[in-house]
Amino acid sequence: MNLDLIKKKLSEINEQSQERQDNSALRWVPANGKSQIRIVPSVENPDNPFTELMFYNKLSKYPILALTNFNEQDPVEEFIETLRATNDKDNWSLSGKISARPRYFVPVIVRGEEDKGVRIWSISSTIYKALLSLAADEEIGDFTDIKDGTDMIVEKTPPTTQGGFADITIRAKRSSSPLSEDKTELKKWLTEQPKPLDLFRKPTYDWLKKQLKAFVEGKPVEDTPAAEEKKEDKKEEAPKTEFKVQEEAPKPAAKPAPKKSVTTKFDDLFKDDDESGEAKDDEKLPWEK
Repeated sequence: MNLDLIKKKLSEINEQSQERQDNSALRWVPANGKSQIRIVPSVENPDNPFTELMFYNKLSKYPILALTNFNEQDPVEEFIETLRATNDKDNWSLSGKISARPRYFVPVIVRGEEDKGVRIWSISSTIYKALLSLAADEEIGDFTDIKDGTDMIVEKTPPTTQGGFADITIRAKRSSSPLSEDKTELKKWLTEQPKPLDLFRKPTYDWLKKQLKAFVEGKPVEDTPAAEEKKEDKKEEAPKTEFKVQEEAPKPAAKPAPKKSVTTKFDDLFKDDDESGEAKDDEKLPWEK
C-alpha cells in the first residue's frame, strides 16, 4: 500500500467535504401554505434590496452560475456571439436556448423564525415584478423601511399535477410596522446578512467550457448539486438534432463554403489542449458550495 497516495486521497476527500458545506440555513424556501416575511434593506445596497444573478439553465440538470456575474471571460457568451455572427436561424435559436437567465435574490426575516436571522429568498421574475409593483404603489411604497415598512404574506400552493409548478403569490399587509422593537436585533439584521453570490459555487472557465461542449454534442451532461430547492419542472433533454451553422451566402463566382456543424464551430472557437475530454478532478465543481 502506497501510504503517500492514501494520505493524498484522504486530503482530497476532506477538502471536498469542506467545500460542499450545507448552506441551507442561509436560504429561505417557502413552505406550503402562508408565511409572513419582512424584506430587509440590503447591507450591500441599501437603495435596492434585490440582487440579480445570471444562470445557465440548459447546460446541466441544475442551473450553473455564469462567469459574467464576476465580469470575467465566459465561454458560453463567447459561443453565443459566434452563433449570432451568422444569419442562420438555427444558430440564433440555439443561442437563445443556452443564454443565461436572471434569478433574483432578496434578504428576508421570517416572522416566527426571527432567531434564524436574515436569510436569502430566491425569487422568480414574476415575484420580482410583483414586488416592484408594490413598491411603486403610493399606498405601500418602501416596504423595507425599518420603522414604517410592511410585512408580506407569501402563499405557496403545491402543484395539482405531477411535474407541475407550485403557485406562489405575495401581497402586502394592510398596516405598516417596524422591522423590530429590539435595537440589538435590528442592528444585527441590518449588518449580518448572507451574500447571494456566496451561496453558489463559482465554476472555472474550463469546467464551464466542458459543460457547454457536452451539451452541444448531445452527450450526457455532468450533474451538479443544486443550491436552491429542486425545480419541479421536467428535465429537458439535451438536443439530439445537429444544428448547422450556415455562413453568409458566398458570392456567385466563389466556391460555396462548406457548412459547419455547431460542434465543429465550437471546436474552432475553443481549442482544447487536453483532447481526452475528461474533466480533471479539481474542475468537477458542484454548483453549490
